[in-house]
Formats: sequence, C-alpha cells, structure tokens
Amino acid sequence: MRRSVTLARAATGVLASLLAIAAPAGAQLASSASGAASTVAGKSLDVTPYGGYMLFGSFIDGPLGTSLGSSAAPVYGAQLGLALLPGVKLVGNFAHASGDLKVGLPILGGIDAGTTSAFVMDGGLELSLPTPNAAIYTPFVQAGVGAMRWNVDLGSTGLVAKSSNLAGNLGAGLDVNLGPSMAIRLMAKDYIGKFDFKEATSFDVSGKTASNWAITAGLKLAF
Repeated sequence: MRRSVTLARAATGVLASLLAIAAPAGAQLASSASGAASTVAGKSLDVTPYGGYMLFGSFIDGPLGTSLGSSAAPVYGAQLGLALLPGVKLVGNFAHASGDLKVGLPILGGIDAGTTSAFVMDGGLELSLPTPNAAIYTPFVQAGVGAMRWNVDLGSTGLVAKSSNLAGNLGAGLDVNLGPSMAIRLMAKDYIGKFDFKEATSFDVSGKTASNWAITAGLKLAF
C-alpha cells in the first residue's frame, strides 16, 4: 500500500511539472493547431491500438561480463489521448510484452532460463510540433511516468518472481494522416526504470537502471 501511494504521488508531481512546462508551448501552437482542425491532430479525443517490438535492457550486470535480462519481444497495447490545450494532450497507455529470460555468459552468449512478461501502465503529456498547413504528417514528443509490472517464470524450477517498479518514459513519433479521423502512428518510446530485486526475491540486490525501447506502429482513431 505504501508503495502504491509513493508511485501515485510521484506520478502526480511529474505530470503537474510537465503540464506547467507544456502550457506556454501549447499557447504558441494555437494558431497552427487551429489551421489543422480537419486533421487527426485537431480532434479532442483519440485512441491508438498498436503493436511492435520491445528491446529490454539488462536487469543486472554481474562480474566477468555476465548479465541477466529479457530478450527482445513483441509488444502490443493501446493509448488514449485527451486534448488539454491546442497542441497539448494528456495521454494514458497500457502495453504488454513477453519474452525469454536471458542469462548472459562470456563466450557462450545468452542462455534461456525461463520467461518474462512485463505490463506497462503510464500517463503523461504529448506535445504536437508545428508543421506546414498542407502537411499530411504531424511529429510529436511525449514524456510521462508510470509503472512496470514484471512476472518472471523460472521454468522447470516452478519458481515465479513478481516485481513492480517506477518507470519514467520519453518518446517521439510521427502521425501520417489518412483522413480527418484516422492516421498511422509511428513511435519510439523509452521506458526507464530499475527492476526491484528485493520485492521479487527478498534479497537486497541493487539492479541497474535500464532503458527499455518500444518501437511501435498503430492506427490512430480520432473522435
């Protein structure tokens, strides 16, 4: 319970800071956004189901070149966007990815030791960047905070470890308009966090802060 309260307070603080930073930028974008009201970028609500690939960082790097982490894996999810100001949206996201647990050994390379799955829940702000009036594309950037919930299954041992960690995220992408209410969304997003070994194993081991890149494509539907 205490951990959940801490995560909620951290998320609220980060989002409030991001909103304070983004508000002036949104005001400057107002004239550009009003000219694009017929495109997806000008809508007040949108939803984007997507799929792609997630490249996980190592949970921990040990001595002599050893490591522990997850293999790259398919990822799928959905994002909801709600307009706050012209060019500025509040976004919420849910995603899931699962892959093999990899033990990295010198010379031998990676050895499968089980499976991992990661559930990602996050919220943040999206800032659309100005484009020429006739452009069919809209670049954007995102920043936010959330949590990653890990399930690690050690295969034949029958052991399952679970852990949750706070994860900040930074992303950038491009919407290619297909019509007034539809666009293809291409995005790269980095989830930055540290696997909580103490929660997962009860051992006081400090993992490394890792970047987990999601490279995705989706269909954005605006309302």
